[in-house]
Amino acid sequence: MSLFLFSGNAGAQFLRLGPFDFSAQADVEAIYTTNVEEERPSESTAEREDYYLRYGMSLSSQAELSQDSDLSIDLGFTVEKHFNRPDLDNSEDPFLEGAIDYTGEFFRYFTLRLGVYYDRTSDSLDDKVVVGGVKKRRQIGTEYGYYGGVGFNTKRTSIDYEYTFDAERFDDEDFRLEETDEWAHNFSIDYMIFENLGVGYEYENEKVDKINVPDDDTDWKATETITLDFRQLLFRRPELTYSLGLENEDSEEGGSTGWEITHTLDLRDTRQIAPVLTFDYYVTYEYEETREEDDIALEYGATLEHLIKEDWVHRVYAVKEPADTLGTNQDTDTTEFGYEISIKHLLLWNLNLDGSYSFEQVRPVTGPDEDITEYELTLWHEVPVSLNLHRRLEYIYSLEQSSLFPNDDIEEHEVILTYTYVF
Repeated sequence: MSLFLFSGNAGAQFLRLGPFDFSAQADVEAIYTTNVEEERPSESTAEREDYYLRYGMSLSSQAELSQDSDLSIDLGFTVEKHFNRPDLDNSEDPFLEGAIDYTGEFFRYFTLRLGVYYDRTSDSLDDKVVVGGVKKRRQIGTEYGYYGGVGFNTKRTSIDYEYTFDAERFDDEDFRLEETDEWAHNFSIDYMIFENLGVGYEYENEKVDKINVPDDDTDWKATETITLDFRQLLFRRPELTYSLGLENEDSEEGGSTGWEITHTLDLRDTRQIAPVLTFDYYVTYEYEETREEDDIALEYGATLEHLIKEDWVHRVYAVKEPADTLGTNQDTDTTEFGYEISIKHLLLWNLNLDGSYSFEQVRPVTGPDEDITEYELTLWHEVPVSLNLHRRLEYIYSLEQSSLFPNDDIEEHEVILTYTYVF
């Protein structure tokens, strides 16, 4: 769940500073949870059940500095007040988010991009694996960085350069070894020879510094790629894309691996089996002479979606990443199956339901196998209280089961009451 809800163009002008018209949004949430740190029972070292308030405000603005240039500003803060777990309060150190982005066009063909951001939040969308293999989800961390880029674009030619810096920090000692500074230079040239035939060159130079890991490899690593993209249809469909490339990259041991030929095939299609039934599938395959460790050479998947009625839809999907197949150098064979359903206006107007189930088989070439099953159910009702004020009542249930942690599931019931005021 996002802690900051930027209102964008919603609502009237709240504040004007020079050329900037700011819109504003305030949120207050009352939350009950049975697993505030989203952890396994064996990991718990404090009370898991909690009641807390979360409140914050965001400002957003986009100004046209000229006919061809914009500057956008997004700012926000969020405070959490916990009753059972006061150690999780952040009133003295609120969660902050801010971003400034500039885009401009010059002399018709040239573009300039500049930006800086800062983001301190309490939740991550991805699990973090710490020493010992234990998965913990809730992290208080900070991400910040900046970027700058220039581009040149015509009907057939595209040239682009971008420089980025990104940093990640964590408050929890368990994640300190994952703190990183990353720098990257990216340069690319693309030229369309014909409508279905193009040639390109890309140069990437990256450096990753795990700042708390002594003897970490902090050398710059460069990759050069020359590609010939040929887009061709087999019959009318499916669409097949073939790329012939030359790649030269720095190895982990240092030094260049030398130029090598790469072949990439991408096959995908969407078929309307019936007015309410859609089938999607894809296959991607890449071949190169020397593969890096854990390269994914082959991946395929499919999705079948059924429209039950207007605003009611469900789908099943499957994804496979095989190990040791057709040159794959991946060290883990993974298979995932899933089901998702979304229902709007269930029994009552604006009473909505989302549900999902997934089952993943993880089969490492070396190491223990793992089966992961996940369930999630969300039921929510949202109504306007007034022209500017909205109320949302939400119930979320989630469960993760792993064969490596029998009878030690990550389970959570959560009830959230939210009031949102758009100024």
